[in-house]
Amino acid sequence: KTKDGQGFKYSRALISMARANGKTAILSVVLLYRFLFGQPATNRELGIVSQDLPHAEALYKYCQIQWQHLSGMKQFKTLANKLGIESNQREFRIKSQATTLRKMSASSATTSDGLGHMTLSIFDEYHLFTNRDYVNSVTSGQMFMPYAQTIFISTSGSDPAHSPMYEVYNYYSRLLTSGNYDELE
Repeated sequence: KTKDGQGFKYSRALISMARANGKTAILSVVLLYRFLFGQPATNRELGIVSQDLPHAEALYKYCQIQWQHLSGMKQFKTLANKLGIESNQREFRIKSQATTLRKMSASSATTSDGLGHMTLSIFDEYHLFTNRDYVNSVTSGQMFMPYAQTIFISTSGSDPAHSPMYEVYNYYSRLLTSGNYDELE
């Protein structure tokens, strides 16, 4: 968080490591936490985004499985009833807080599909993107939101030099190597 506690110090993160190292499992916990307890208290929009729907589906299924386990516990069952939490194959909703967590894909959507203003967007398998157009359409809605964050998770992919992830990786590598942490987003 920022020093005044009114937002996050960093709005972007890149997590890149080999397959089967827990990226998806960790981010499902982050997503559910921010869905249930995040800021702002109402009107949160969380998105699982990938180049295609099958890749977004993997993280969404992890969230569904985690939620099934949690909602079986007394405290979370009470919370779910109190808040009016609903879920289906496309999204989770907290009606009382106008909050949604949904999956989206760049290949099956346009920027006019109501991307909204994501308070948290997770770009899964970022190496599959060939340009930043869809990323820009999602993150442009976060500009003046103090609690907004975008997290990119991915392996390096089979052709990393032709992905915008490679540019982001090089950017962060230069900043971290130079020690210019103040320039980090």
